[in-house]
Amino acid sequence: MTQAQLGMRAFCSGSYIGQFEAVLRRPQVDLSRTMDEVLGSGKHLQRLAKLARASKVAEYFAEAAALEPLAKVICEYAPVLVPGLLQTEAYARALTRTANPFASEEYVEELVRARMDRQKILDSDTAPVVWEILHEAVLLAPIGGPDVMRQQLLHITELMKRPKVVVQIMPFIG
Repeated sequence: MTQAQLGMRAFCSGSYIGQFEAVLRRPQVDLSRTMDEVLGSGKHLQRLAKLARASKVAEYFAEAAALEPLAKVICEYAPVLVPGLLQTEAYARALTRTANPFASEEYVEELVRARMDRQKILDSDTAPVVWEILHEAVLLAPIGGPDVMRQQLLHITELMKRPKVVVQIMPFIG
């Protein structure tokens, strides 16, 4: 069966199927279910989709994290928190602990390490342009306390010295 034929039967495009085959995208479980039905493969593709979607980053961000290394430009608006690519380890740890108050120390450290690992793209030869718009509230939210925020703000100012990083602050209007 061609990609186009499978796509037609699974209600998507053949090029979308091709992205899965080339490991450029991760299929959603519901699409995998449909492809299992079309191909008669039991639940094989559903299991593979669940494994492929297993990620060290939060599920809501897994798709974006998988695409980040391919990006030429990353634009983001942050109304409340410092975006992950700009976070210090201490800020990420404080934020992760707050969001997961009953999590084990190992789990918190795994999430923090994953966030820090994502930042490696800023140092690569093919680093994307990163354009971050932070609402002024981001600078005032005391995540982790005064020392953590001080280091976080200093870190952002250092990142802004890079040629491919732009950080703009949207002020309160009043």
